[in-house]
Amino acid sequence: MGKQRQLAWSTVLTAVLLWSGCSYYDPIPATIDLHTTLSGQPHGCQALVFNAQGNQIQSLGINDGHVVVEKLAAGTYTLKFQGFDNQMYPAVRTVKLFEAGEVKLNVELSEKDPPPAQP
Repeated sequence: MGKQRQLAWSTVLTAVLLWSGCSYYDPIPATIDLHTTLSGQPHGCQALVFNAQGNQIQSLGINDGHVVVEKLAAGTYTLKFQGFDNQMYPAVRTVKLFEAGEVKLNVELSEKDPPPAQP
C-alpha cells in the first residue's frame, strides 16, 4: 500500500506541475502606427517613447514620415519628437495601448499646443 500511495502522489504532483506550466500566459504586444508631417508633408524625425513612469524606452528614426513602434506591452505611453538636428518639436502625444492592439497616430510636428491625450 505504501508504494501505491507514493506512486499516486508523484503522479498527482507531476500532473500539477505540467498543468501549471501550460497555464503560463504570454501577453501579445501592441503597436503604434505612427505618421509624422511638417506643414502637411511627410517629415522625418526621432520618435522618443516614454513609459507611464516617464522612462524613455525607445528612440526610433522616422526617415519617410512613417514608422511602426512594435513590441509594446499594454499601458500608457508618451511620444515626443526630436529633429535630426536635436531640435524638439512641440507636438507631444499620450496613447493608451491594450494587449494586441494597434493605435494609428498622425502627428503634425509644427503644432504649438498639442491636442489633449487620446482615450
